[in-house]
Amino acid sequence: MDTCESAVLAEKKQSGMPVALAKAAVSASIFVWFVAAFQLALGLFAVARWMVTGNLGHLDHFFQYQGSLFLVGFALAEYLLSIIAWRLFDAGDAMRSAWFFVMIASGCRVAGLIVANFLSGFAYGGPQSAGRAAANPQVTALRDLGLTISSPVTMALLSIGLLLVVRLYRKVGLLRRLRWPDFVLLGVVGLFLGSQVVELTRWLWSSEQPVTMLKGVSWLVDPLVGMLFVEAVLLRRSVVNMGGGLIGRCWGAYTAAIFLTSMGGMGIWALNSGFVPWQFCYVTSCVWFLASIAYALGPAYQVEAVVRARAAG
Repeated sequence: MDTCESAVLAEKKQSGMPVALAKAAVSASIFVWFVAAFQLALGLFAVARWMVTGNLGHLDHFFQYQGSLFLVGFALAEYLLSIIAWRLFDAGDAMRSAWFFVMIASGCRVAGLIVANFLSGFAYGGPQSAGRAAANPQVTALRDLGLTISSPVTMALLSIGLLLVVRLYRKVGLLRRLRWPDFVLLGVVGLFLGSQVVELTRWLWSSEQPVTMLKGVSWLVDPLVGMLFVEAVLLRRSVVNMGGGLIGRCWGAYTAAIFLTSMGGMGIWALNSGFVPWQFCYVTSCVWFLASIAYALGPAYQVEAVVRARAAG
């Protein structure tokens, strides 16, 4: 056990935090990476079985069952780590308010994914690959509700949390100008969001279907993703210019998570539009796995940064 970890454990023992929880907080990101590596091993095993047997059902089973458990499990890890990050800041601290919204957002993500994957997903039978969605209208409505909770509601709350951090950074003079790599990433996301605006305008002009409340709320996802990505890129650039560290990794993880979220949305759009074959759904599923890892790493790095800073002080 190194000096930093010993100091953290001693401090947490005095403050009443369980020693086991304090020790886990010091290495939170390592735990996230370990579970991610385990998931990767399971995925490679499923791919190997498919290549050997030629049975696509092995991949279906992996993405349908193990994939759902993975997404919910990592969302739950993100939620628990966000709670710890929130509690590590003192009352009245601007960062505590920011992490409160991040914590609520991650809790909504857990609830939405549970509804979408377990209450209306594989529990109703049949792999949910492209073209094989559940035929029950009630199940479809329940799944739409879960996706609404885990997407626009989560994104709105998370955007508030990151906006509070951006305002704090601006207040103390930490915001920095973006550089060309940042503008490249923003351009890629911007092009996709622009295409979605065109698609939405075309649908509203030609479709005779009524606009439901769930559908209207779902249209907020793309603007919210764009706002979130700008916020995350601003925070990451500001911290990187100061030397990076664990805080830089924190906002870098959120930048990656939001970018992957937009890429996942792009994949779904390409599938639904028929631009790519239905087998591409396995690729988009992997993108969502990577995004869930990045979302969990964000609060993990924040927790590590706080406990290590307190130990050093």
